[in-house]
Amino acid sequence: MKTIQIDSSQDIRNFINHSNTEFCSYLYKLHEKNVSMEQGIASLQHDTGVYALVDDSDEIQMLIGGFAYDAHHYKMVGPFLAEKGAPDPADFKNLFETLAAQQADGTHFNFSFDVSDTYNNSLMKIIDAHYTFTDYYLSTDHTIETSNEAERHIIKYHKAFFSHFDRLHRKIFRRDALTPSEITNSIDENNQLFFFVSEGILKGYLYLQMHPEAHSAEIRYFSSHTDYRHEGIAFNLLSYAINYAFKNEGIERVYFKIRSKNDKLVDRFSELGFDIRSERKKFKYIK
Repeated sequence: MKTIQIDSSQDIRNFINHSNTEFCSYLYKLHEKNVSMEQGIASLQHDTGVYALVDDSDEIQMLIGGFAYDAHHYKMVGPFLAEKGAPDPADFKNLFETLAAQQADGTHFNFSFDVSDTYNNSLMKIIDAHYTFTDYYLSTDHTIETSNEAERHIIKYHKAFFSHFDRLHRKIFRRDALTPSEITNSIDENNQLFFFVSEGILKGYLYLQMHPEAHSAEIRYFSSHTDYRHEGIAFNLLSYAINYAFKNEGIERVYFKIRSKNDKLVDRFSELGFDIRSERKKFKYIK
């Protein structure tokens, strides 16, 4: 077996189309809306290059690449495999180290794996990548009991609090996120921004997007100020927004994501009737 860089986008596409993707990191990044497979492959080739492990007949057995999301920061896509079954960790280590060797010291390589029956972290262990957090994707099809006292502190967007919202949002969501101005400019009957205001202070916010044609709504962003994390502000905002969404005709399910290392927090949402649709475990390797 040897590792090589693949320059032919057609060879890459042909292999990916027939590959085993059970153990792929960030697979969904290759199939995002409004981005064709050709565009995705071109980005991989431009950002890290696409590298493959080939056998003695020069047939591709394993393939990886990465998307840049900042200078020297990559989201790794793969490994795509020729065969069914788990990849050999040593082969993966060899392939990844070949790709990483082309990048500068201090480069960040990020991995994201769907938690499923086939999931294990042996690939991350062998390259000494460390676990960072888990993204939990939850949904509900019913309203949530809310506190009347909490509801009195929740208002729709008001420009008087924009500068506070701007600072809080940029601090929490630093990359790959809508800007505060993009959020406020999008507000209409299907896009709402809610603030939790108490004692004249913006303590939390939530951005809700409703999709009546799909009978669903998504809580795109929500957070509370670190000084008030133990006041239940985020949950009060969630409850309020979910109930708001279900008041709109046609909305049958509300989705949202939480990022946590805290299993107890996720268990709390389960107890309240939220369904965990999927989990994605995140890892990072710094060269």
